[in-house]
Amino acid sequence: MRIGIPSFGKTLESFVEPRFSWARYFVVLDERGNLEKVIENPATHIAKGADDLASQTIIENAIRILLLSDISPSAFKLLESAGVKVYQAERGLTIKEIFQLYKKGALQRLRSSPAIE
Repeated sequence: MRIGIPSFGKTLESFVEPRFSWARYFVVLDERGNLEKVIENPATHIAKGADDLASQTIIENAIRILLLSDISPSAFKLLESAGVKVYQAERGLTIKEIFQLYKKGALQRLRSSPAIE
């Protein structure tokens, strides 16, 4: 099962990007936390439609679990309707740290659209 994480960089030591739709990369891990690949987010620099394009990128790459700190309600709804499970953690974590929290069962799964801060 593929796990996606929006990221500032391309390694497990990179920090999680708090803005899902405008993340520079999506780091893809397998269920053991091994790096499978890094996807450049095509929505990084667009102002309108970033939620749709970023979400479609996750869906097209068969990512079934998404670990992040923040997500817009519209992106969440698109991902949820496609069967992607979204888990949320606090900001400031690395890819490796957020994955470890997920494996320990310490992340909250979003079951409804998040409120915009």
